[in-house]
Amino acid sequence: MKKLLTAFSLSVGLLLSSFDATAAFEATVHIKKIEVYTDRIILELRGPTFGAQHCIDNNKDRRWGWPTSSPASDNWYALALSAQAQELPVRVHKIAQNCIGLSDGTSLDGLFLEKN
Repeated sequence: MKKLLTAFSLSVGLLLSSFDATAAFEATVHIKKIEVYTDRIILELRGPTFGAQHCIDNNKDRRWGWPTSSPASDNWYALALSAQAQELPVRVHKIAQNCIGLSDGTSLDGLFLEKN
């Protein structure tokens, strides 16, 4: 019985892991403006990301950011400044497909520089 429960738990865990892996959202866009606050950094993007009406209505479709307390904050900020200066697009990444996280933007889980 214990082996059966372990196998079942492992199967459910793998299923949930594979579901989460396919649920990620990414969009490649250019940065229009970078806003720096004491508790967060917001990237105002030139193009749409989710395109969902509730994200657009809440002004979170083109505004992505992260808390300054994030361990990746300094690296993401440097990357964003570099991308904006070179007019290169960035890829914003979110594990969940939703535009929640910050009061004035979508919280990102990853930021990558896209080279032409």
